[in-house]
Amino acid sequence: MKIKYGIFALMLLLVILFSGASSYQSYLRQRTMLINGIDKQLYTAAMMARATLPRDYHDSIVDAASVAKKRFNEIVNRYNELCVELEMEYLWSLMKINGEIVFTSSTSPDKITNNENHAKFFESHTNPELYETAFLTQKPQYQQHMDKWGKIQVVLIPFVDSHGRPYLFGAGMKLSRVDGLLRRSLKESIIFGAGFLLAGLILSYILARMLSVPLNILAFETSKIASGQFDKKVKEKGFYEYVVLAQSFNQMALAINEKIIAQTKSEEKYRLLFEKMMDGFALHKIILNQNNQPVDYRFVEVNKAFEKQTGLNRNDIIGKTVTQVLPGTQADTADWIGKYGKVALTGEEISFELFSEVLSKWYQVVAYSPKKGYFATIFMDITGLKRAENRLQKSEKKYQAIMESMKEPIYKGSKDLIIEYMNPTMITRTGRDATGEYCFKAIHGFDEKCPWCNHENVINGNTNEFDVVSPKDNCSYHISSTPLVNNDGSISSLNVFRDVTQLQKMETMLKQSQKMEAIGTLAGGIAHDFNNILFPILGHATMLLEDAPEDSPFRNGLNGIYSSALRAGELVKQILTFSRQEMNQLHPMKIQPIVKEALKFIRSSIPATINIKHDIRPECGVIKADPTQIHQIVMNLTTNAFHAMEKKGGDLTVVLKEVESDEHNIIAPDITPGVYACLMVADTGEGMDKELICKIFDPFFTTKEQGKGTGMGLSAVHGIVKSMGGAIHVYSEPGIGSEFKLYFPLEDSCFEQHTTQTHEAMPTGVEQILLVDDEKEIVKMEKQMLERLGYKVTPFSDSREALNAFRDDPDKFDMVITDMAMPNLPGDKLAVELIRIRPDIPVLLCTGFSETMFAEKAMALGIKGFLLKPIVRKKLAKKIREVLNDNKHQQMPN
Repeated sequence: MKIKYGIFALMLLLVILFSGASSYQSYLRQRTMLINGIDKQLYTAAMMARATLPRDYHDSIVDAASVAKKRFNEIVNRYNELCVELEMEYLWSLMKINGEIVFTSSTSPDKITNNENHAKFFESHTNPELYETAFLTQKPQYQQHMDKWGKIQVVLIPFVDSHGRPYLFGAGMKLSRVDGLLRRSLKESIIFGAGFLLAGLILSYILARMLSVPLNILAFETSKIASGQFDKKVKEKGFYEYVVLAQSFNQMALAINEKIIAQTKSEEKYRLLFEKMMDGFALHKIILNQNNQPVDYRFVEVNKAFEKQTGLNRNDIIGKTVTQVLPGTQADTADWIGKYGKVALTGEEISFELFSEVLSKWYQVVAYSPKKGYFATIFMDITGLKRAENRLQKSEKKYQAIMESMKEPIYKGSKDLIIEYMNPTMITRTGRDATGEYCFKAIHGFDEKCPWCNHENVINGNTNEFDVVSPKDNCSYHISSTPLVNNDGSISSLNVFRDVTQLQKMETMLKQSQKMEAIGTLAGGIAHDFNNILFPILGHATMLLEDAPEDSPFRNGLNGIYSSALRAGELVKQILTFSRQEMNQLHPMKIQPIVKEALKFIRSSIPATINIKHDIRPECGVIKADPTQIHQIVMNLTTNAFHAMEKKGGDLTVVLKEVESDEHNIIAPDITPGVYACLMVADTGEGMDKELICKIFDPFFTTKEQGKGTGMGLSAVHGIVKSMGGAIHVYSEPGIGSEFKLYFPLEDSCFEQHTTQTHEAMPTGVEQILLVDDEKEIVKMEKQMLERLGYKVTPFSDSREALNAFRDDPDKFDMVITDMAMPNLPGDKLAVELIRIRPDIPVLLCTGFSETMFAEKAMALGIKGFLLKPIVRKKLAKKIREVLNDNKHQQMPN
């Protein structure tokens, strides 16, 4: 009995302990399972809250004014509805902006729509530290928070918007609901345990020996079920009561397992749904006619994105057919019913883009069948995208029209150097539309890649600009190559050609002009000193020739000195002429007589092997010119032509005629439109290449043998023509000959007839002359020259001393001859002072060269005469006599 009761007591104690432990362990497992289930519900609720908001909701948030209060309250109302549907307590979203965590949406705690006791939009959270972990790890966080409403279970799901800013969606449920369920479960466990204990107490005594082993087995199996292994079954063998108890445990485990599986499937369903909720989603049931052909479909379920993209309300369409909701669907050319019916009946998935005439929108649609007779659609409103594509096509047409209207040749090339497009100007230049051909062949006439090609650099995204001379037309082009991104993402090159042939010619002429100007400045600087040196040489040589007998052995040498001095003077004159600094006066005149006179002279000086042809047209009009310069031009050009044909002979052609330049007939790039006199001098000599043509107007450049030229002839011609406002055009080819065309602008018909001067005797006189020059050699030589002409000379080498002498006795002198460039008191200022003392005193001003003094200015100062050094004695004598005689006539009474 003691053993029996001992066993009984032991069994009873074990039953009590086992029941208590199992109840407590079951309580803990149930609590954990409930919390896990709650966490899954919270996750689902938070994802549904996110799906409720627009896709770009958080992208557009900048400050508190980003969302209107009315819009925020609408979100609150929707969240309140979700909380009721999902048995949640709170739904909200937070965003981290400028380091501060603020509310971007939330529910009302009591689910009352007009209740203001909820978080305001952009309101800072009072406990931001609770959310730092979720922001940092960017992983879902499950937490328990304590607030003024009690302890709540919370899930925080992180996201990042398109600007890279983090935000959270949260859902919460009060743990008081969990605790209530657990207390009820605990109470039931306690009652169950008490009953179990009472039954054990009654039966233990009777069945202690018989039940101890089976009950231990049963307790072991139930512990497995309690641990969550619901797929494990208790063996249903033994006495009847044990079998019934085992069956009950197995049924309970099966029911719990089925419930968990159903809950898992439900969660999977919602998870899949919300993964696809970024686009519009709808579930439909297809409706067939008697012939099993689809004639309509019924709306079973839609999401918020569907409502937003179609403008249809869920409550208005669920349970209705599409023909009821959108009556025009059957006639829609998109054939929605036919496409979807095929999907629902065959299970074949389709995707397409179509325009809904009923909704007036473009959609990108994916349709599949979850089960036979049903189909689901996931679609996106791409109306905006289609409009953008349409605008892009219009823009492309617009820019193509611009390119086709441009005067510059343009072509578009692929990465393989194939022409993809040519504008009409390029087609005209090429002579055909060469689209599809290699650019180097069609554009430039090469058989392989152009030597300057940088196509790869352009395809890599770089813009290049460069200048080339195309061998196809020998024109110079400035080419701009720009990368152009096509719609398919490939890159082509857009090449714009600008014809700069004329521009380069003008640049060359400008450089030539600047070079001439620079050398001319140098020439003007040395002209004064050089002429002052030549003047005494020429003067002394003249006087020595007069003194030397005809048979004097020194006469040839003196003639050589005299000729060399004259030649040197002419050289200085040519230097000043080409630099346009010689002070010549231009007058309206017809140049036909001068040209003919020059041709007569050149005919007598060149061999008969050179045939001279001329066409001097009498109707050619008047130009403003200096006769000496025109004669110099003709002589220089014809002399050069003679030298070019000296060895083999040939034809020298001279033509003078009128030509007109306008926009349709540009005779030379550097002249303005108008009527011109064209003087052409051509030969059939050796000719010149392009490199040589670029140098012929350079001063001192010559191709002639030593002693035959100074290299100043064409430089002087260039200077004369430019000073007259004209232009020169040269064409030459080696072995064929050269052609010079000179263009002079025509003037009005009033002109001065040029006549040849007759020989005159040397003028002399007996007047008293005051001679002033800072060069003592010139003073000495000029005094002798004037005294030989019969004049009485008072010389001075200091202009201030001369002024004082004149001031002392102004009536002593009949005339003053003074140099221009003198120290202390220049000749023009001396003349002014002399005229102030005696207004009727005639003054003759002489200068080697001066940029500031010329004949017109001298006359304006009251100076009666103006001469350039070196001065030939005959010219000086004539000028002195002319000034004295004119002065006497002016003083005679009328």
